[in-house]
Amino acid sequence: AGALVPSEKELAQQYGVSQITSKNALNGLVEEGLIVRFRGKGTFVREDGSPDGLEHPPDPKRTIAIILPTMKT
Repeated sequence: AGALVPSEKELAQQYGVSQITSKNALNGLVEEGLIVRFRGKGTFVREDGSPDGLEHPPDPKRTIAIILPTMKT
């Protein structure tokens, strides 16, 4: 917890993938709540279940949404 994660560029080079692939992987980990990103500071492993790495409890509520361009029956 709290460890610095390598940058998108470093991960791409280390694993031999494109930078967009490493970016998508990191974004997926953010969505899963495993890491937190701070602009200009870096990406860190999330601490103690807090959604943004700060000291406050996570919100147990979740929202699921669907966008429908048209609704036909």
